[in-house]
Amino acid sequence: MFDDMLREPKVIATGFIWIAAIVISLGLMFSPFIDEEWLLSIPVTAAFLSTLAVWLSGKSSGEAIARLTQSAAEKSKRGAPQPADADSKMRLLLELMDDDERQAFKDALKRQMLGSAGASDGELDHDTLESLLDDAPKRRRGG
Repeated sequence: MFDDMLREPKVIATGFIWIAAIVISLGLMFSPFIDEEWLLSIPVTAAFLSTLAVWLSGKSSGEAIARLTQSAAEKSKRGAPQPADADSKMRLLLELMDDDERQAFKDALKRQMLGSAGASDGELDHDTLESLLDDAPKRRRGG
């Protein structure tokens, strides 16, 4: 029974709070730069108020854990792209492209899907900027 109580999150949080308060108080007590003894009451007061906040929060540990896991699941759902959302993004992207850009995109996609040389990693098969610029007018004319 005592072991179960020690695993309770409120008990663990209380232990950490008071250990931190003791360490800070000892640091203040043995500090050569601080002569004011009333400063020792600050960590103790903070620990007392923190302990009250933890124990009077009114939520059981089971409810708190359920709320945390539920919010994490909701966040992962919101972060994952939905199929309809991906389709709408693609539709918007295609609407923003002009005819030349759309044709170049289609050509690059065809080369990638057919597995032509140089397009396996998604890049166009131009070695230099000059070859890309020379090829652009040909593509616009359809040749």
